Amino acid sequence: MTSEQLIGFLGLFATVVFGALSVYLFLTKRYPGQITLVDESTIALFDAIVKNVSDLAVLYRERPVSEGLVLFRGAFVNTGSKDIAADMVRERLSLRLPDNFTWRSAKVVSSSPAVQTRIELTANEISFDMDLFRCKEFIRFEAVVEVPVNSTGRSDSEKNLKERLHQALQARHRIADTQNVRMREFPDEAYTNRQLKKLRVPFAILAVMILIQCGILFFDSSAQLRFIIEDKGEQVEVKLTPRTGDMVKLTGVSKKEYAKSVPAKDFFNTPGIVARTVRDRSMMIVTFSMIGITLALFGGLFLMIYRERWQAKRLRRALGLSDET
Repeated sequence: MTSEQLIGFLGLFATVVFGALSVYLFLTKRYPGQITLVDESTIALFDAIVKNVSDLAVLYRERPVSEGLVLFRGAFVNTGSKDIAADMVRERLSLRLPDNFTWRSAKVVSSSPAVQTRIELTANEISFDMDLFRCKEFIRFEAVVEVPVNSTGRSDSEKNLKERLHQALQARHRIADTQNVRMREFPDEAYTNRQLKKLRVPFAILAVMILIQCGILFFDSSAQLRFIIEDKGEQVEVKLTPRTGDMVKLTGVSKKEYAKSVPAKDFFNTPGIVARTVRDRSMMIVTFSMIGITLALFGGLFLMIYRERWQAKRLRRALGLSDET
């Protein structure tokens, strides 16, 4: 690969990378406001309290705790770059559920100083009325919801109830210059480690790809041995083909009309011969391109890891938690 080809490839690669980055920044920064819903914990009350203790009756509002009763603890965090004022709100921030789910109760348990929040509760919706929601401020709340159990007569596991609730839960709003609500798990170390484990397979695949591409690059079967010889005071590049006996045929590369058969011993004893390895340029360009793309994917995965850890740290700080929590 010549220096011009390498510069051209690097220019194309940089154009693709920075072009994709520009599109990403445009899509994410078009709406500077952003609210994140953090699922701090989801507890199936029947499984947690009643199921494993015989002869225990637990009442909720004077009624026995049903199998589908779930306690949802969450927090809204303003993770955007813009404060949310009351005059920006056309439709309040809310959590909605389908008709077969029922919100039983909801309350704010803590919030950032000076954040004034009022909750309105209906059977299928919790709405949050806020006067001003500044960047990095939070509202932590608890809600009890009735999740429909399966109709097979078999007991629902806590995992099934949690999954059913998470799939049904919808966070909505109509707030100017604000993105859709992002929903995520509580950003503790266990969550971060689970995310890292998910990336082990992509990392392994990319590592194997790098090894294969390096093997193709360094053990290229298409490489040819060429020689530079002098012919009538002129340097000629030739390729060598063995013939019967002790003869070799020299065929001109830079000088197509050059062709000559000489004894191999005489040829290799000729002073001034320069040998060099020539690779297929198109193959090298493809290989270098694939290596560059693979390294870019490696970099992308590392950026994903860094971004995830940075966001988790930012959320913990916004919620008033230390990094060790």
